[in-house]
Amino acid sequence: MCLRELFFIIALTIVAIAALWLIMPVQREMNEKKALLKELQIQNAALEKEIAELKKENGELQNENPYTLQRAARETYDLCYPGEKIFRFPKHQ
Repeated sequence: MCLRELFFIIALTIVAIAALWLIMPVQREMNEKKALLKELQIQNAALEKEIAELKKENGELQNENPYTLQRAARETYDLCYPGEKIFRFPKHQ
């Protein structure tokens, strides 16, 4: 093996190491972005579910469903019939 070939192999090795050194932070950032994306997708799914539930309730209120109107009045404004007592329990989150 001549000196020129040895120099070429050493130079190629140095370039490969430098390329890996430059790629590592990019790979780490990409992994962090993937984790964030997954977390945001989970949050998005939960919010879409909540939107669907609110749209359903809104439709029932628009149609003046008596049960839905009564429930909304009880939950939102603490309304009750005479003689009834209101009990509040903490909501689970």
